[in-house]
Amino acid sequence: MSQLQTATLAALVGPAYLVILCLVGSTVGHTWIRGITCRWERGASVLLAGLLAHVLLASAFLIVAPSWSGASLWILLAGCLVSWRWQRPQLAGLCMPTLLVISYSLVCFGLLLSFHGGPGRGVTIFWSIYTLTNITPGDSPQAALQAQYLLFGKNLIGAEDFALFDRPFLGGIITAGTLPAFGIRLPSRFFDYSELTAFAYVSLWIAINAISALSLLGIVERFSRGRSALIISLLVLASPFLVFNSIGAWPKLLALALLCYACNQALRQKWIAAMLLSGASFFAHGSFLWAHLSFGGVLIFTLIAQGWRQSSMAWPRLAAMLLICLAVPAAWFAAEHLTGSATPLRTYYLYNVSVNHGLHHSAEQIAQGFYASTNATNLVNLPWINMIKGILPIETLDLILNYRLSNEATGWRALGETLFRTQFMRAWFALGLIGGAVACRGLTHANSSQWLPRLALIAFFLLPLIPGLGLYRRDDHFLLPIMMFAAIPVLISFSIGFHLLRNSTMTVIGLAMIAEYLMIYFWRYPPGRYVGEFNAYYLAAITVGMLFTAACIAWPRPLRLPLPGGIPEHVR
Repeated sequence: MSQLQTATLAALVGPAYLVILCLVGSTVGHTWIRGITCRWERGASVLLAGLLAHVLLASAFLIVAPSWSGASLWILLAGCLVSWRWQRPQLAGLCMPTLLVISYSLVCFGLLLSFHGGPGRGVTIFWSIYTLTNITPGDSPQAALQAQYLLFGKNLIGAEDFALFDRPFLGGIITAGTLPAFGIRLPSRFFDYSELTAFAYVSLWIAINAISALSLLGIVERFSRGRSALIISLLVLASPFLVFNSIGAWPKLLALALLCYACNQALRQKWIAAMLLSGASFFAHGSFLWAHLSFGGVLIFTLIAQGWRQSSMAWPRLAAMLLICLAVPAAWFAAEHLTGSATPLRTYYLYNVSVNHGLHHSAEQIAQGFYASTNATNLVNLPWINMIKGILPIETLDLILNYRLSNEATGWRALGETLFRTQFMRAWFALGLIGGAVACRGLTHANSSQWLPRLALIAFFLLPLIPGLGLYRRDDHFLLPIMMFAAIPVLISFSIGFHLLRNSTMTVIGLAMIAEYLMIYFWRYPPGRYVGEFNAYYLAAITVGMLFTAACIAWPRPLRLPLPGGIPEHVR
């Protein structure tokens, strides 16, 4: 097959999986979504319920018969098709959210292919992802590497340095239970993927990550209305944060979607379900450990406050929640200890060394080398310096402070690089430099002092800072890729701040943010060209997409788009 035929075939894997998740989720998760009025939250809940059901069945197959793991998906689908006639009315309301996720995933996959076909092309699709998104070739195929180990174990060729228990492997279970279902076999040689396998894997994970778009749109609809909700939705979907992390194929956006799902269950006072879903977000990606613990702590204190106010303490429920909150990481670390696996990622955080260094040196050697390379004063100052860096747009300030007349000309590419690194690294500026300023305005407004925005800020921004202050010894630790759960309070503050603006100001700021996004997208495209050949498909796709988004923002009349604020309430 030609590369175009291979890419076209692989592009169908992600959307097909989403359709199956919708059918499965509407059957097994109908009690969980009962009472959810927001269509975006309902759509995300159904897809995630289907995904978790698939994870459970695929896990059983991986334990009993790993070579048949792909059958788990078709068994689930067959069971759900039996009840198709009864679920049809419920499925009708899920069509729009599911189609939105499918469309968004196809756009992201097409954008990656357009980049892969130009001068940014890497040796493999994973190197092209790195050039485009800055997500490394060790992170983007992580779920595929885990799936290979789950399928072949010690028989996996070339996996001597791979540590399965270094990171939670829910993503590996999903991959091992999905790709074989579509006839795509993972090889028995480590990191040796055919073009079809690599493309299908990327298509699958872009589609799974795109579910987070529904979760974020649910937040937008909860904290804004009308035209402001529509513009915010367009800005979120067009943001490099969501596009690049979806294309990056790592499971952090899945973890974010699961955490949003947990928050929705907590708001409906389904406390045990909320705690279990929060634990699932940790199993999707280990960086959500502190979000899980702080979220659990906030829920437990909320229940205690309710019981104190009502003079009726639900001790069994409190005990169950505390047990689940602590059991999730405890079970993981116990399994890690019993298997005796290497933990290079932990030494990466604790002692400021590379992951590869942690594979070949003991923790004692790394600790001795670390303390010999620094001093007590720097160790005391490091947490506070890191916290300041995590809050301020350091890259932008660095560009300003280091400006000199004698420097080379500061062109648009230098500004684009600064804007990219600011939104990629700094949690509060996930929506860009302008978006961070709007979020600051929302944070200081009276609406942010209400209990829900305040609890979100405490659980997903302030409390997770504490372990970083006390445990981690990395330079510049509080980064968005490590604190992706911070996107929840940031989007809440941004929605509140943007909703307070006048219509004309909304338009101006929205267009300014699109211009910032455009500069970021353009900067990721390498300056090189192929002589006599047009390969700038990526630039063409970005230009058309951003112009369409800008036109929707600038259009003064109401637009009937399938987004929050795009459909009048009476039509719903």
